[in-house]
Order: sequence, then C-alpha cells, then structure tokens
Amino acid sequence: MAGTIDGGIGIRDFHAALERFGDDVRGTATQTFREAAITTAEAIVVGNAFGPGVPVDTGFLRASWRVAIGEPEDGPSERPRITGRKLEDPPLFADALDTSAVASAELGAWVYITTSVGYAEYLEDGGRYRRFGRYRGEATPFIAPVEQRFNAIVEDAARRVGYGEDGA
Repeated sequence: MAGTIDGGIGIRDFHAALERFGDDVRGTATQTFREAAITTAEAIVVGNAFGPGVPVDTGFLRASWRVAIGEPEDGPSERPRITGRKLEDPPLFADALDTSAVASAELGAWVYITTSVGYAEYLEDGGRYRRFGRYRGEATPFIAPVEQRFNAIVEDAARRVGYGEDGA
C-alpha cells in the first residue's frame, strides 16, 4: 500500500510519532539540564549530597553567589565592615540562593554560577592565606568536590525527571 511502512503505519503517522518522541526527549533532557544546574549551584553554595557548600563565617560569600543564564551576573564584591564579631556568632548575611533563572533555561544555554568575592579562591585552595576565623590556615574546597561529582549530579537529575525511562 502506498504511503505506509511495511503495510502498517502511514508515513504521516510515523512522522508525527517521531516528532512526539523528539519533543518528549527534548522536554526531559531540558528538565534534566535544569535540575542538574540547580543541584550544582546548591552543591557549591549551600551544600547538598554532591558538595559541602561554601564555608560560612559571616555568610557574605554565600550570599554573594549569582545564578544566571546567558551571561554572568555581578553580585557584591566587598563586604561591609564588621567589628566586634565572635566566631560563635551566627552568620550576618542571608544565605538564600536564587536559582529561579534556571527555570526558563533552554537546552544548550550557558548557566553561570558566579561570585565577585575575591577571597573565594583562597577558601577553595589557598588555606595558608587564611589568617582569621574558624577555618584559619585551612583550605576548604567547595567547588572541586562538585566538579568531581558532576557526572553523578547529571545522572541523579536524569533519574529524578525520568529521563531515559519508557524510551525517552
């Protein structure tokens, strides 16, 4: 029969089925991408199963992180002067991480997880420069552990959104 494949499904039906399959795959891949980006940002900044998060003395560094799509977003780079603070005092700055930009990210977009705070690199790998605070003299990596676990982050995100299940 003309216009059918193996005498069964019509070419138009087959084409429509392929388009639906492609839409399903793109949709779950996009959801996986978004979930992985959010999980990565959380692992770096506040900590989760994939990373320890930024070490917190005052909370300024944690509050300085930005998550943006397409191009980096600047945040504060200089903390206000703080006098009379003790190590046991609670953090002074809110630690809320805004990942809402990722909710509209399309597959293939660049996700930027950034801070403008210069001392972040010293916390990550230059502990010998840390003269004050509860982590004095120690490096406290919070990005490297996340980089090492990135494949696991993507696999976890794919599992959570159902990517790869039922042929998608």
